[in-house]
Amino acid sequence: MSGLTNREFTPEFAARLGAAFASQFSTTDSIVLARDQSIEARAVAEAMKSGIASSGVNIRDLRDTIVPILRYELTQARGCAGVYVRSTPDEPLSTDAIFFDAEGFDLSAGKAQSVERLFLNEDFRRADPAEMGVIEYPKEHSIVTAMRS
Repeated sequence: MSGLTNREFTPEFAARLGAAFASQFSTTDSIVLARDQSIEARAVAEAMKSGIASSGVNIRDLRDTIVPILRYELTQARGCAGVYVRSTPDEPLSTDAIFFDAEGFDLSAGKAQSVERLFLNEDFRRADPAEMGVIEYPKEHSIVTAMRS
């Protein structure tokens, strides 16, 4: 998913996209979220986090890191899926959101179509206030811990 930052890929768009993506998972699941260091990616990731939490799914926010660390977290069963937000390489005015499955692979075409359908129909789950997703900020990425052992 790519679009012009704050024109096509707005915070409202990101929140709805996060809610649509999260709606296909259980409210006991966690989505691993990470981003690059750009201010644009941070803004989009924060909005996406709101949408995910509003669907009742938990978030494991790795903050600014690299894709391989997000993939590693998923291979260690620390999430049901993942999202990486970044400034589009070679297109500084655009932002990308890359979606991953539970094994750390790019989301399949079938799953992507399911998310698109939920998004377009605005058929995403809205959790009651007491059931909104919890946002966890791991102090240290588990790959760093594993390398030290």
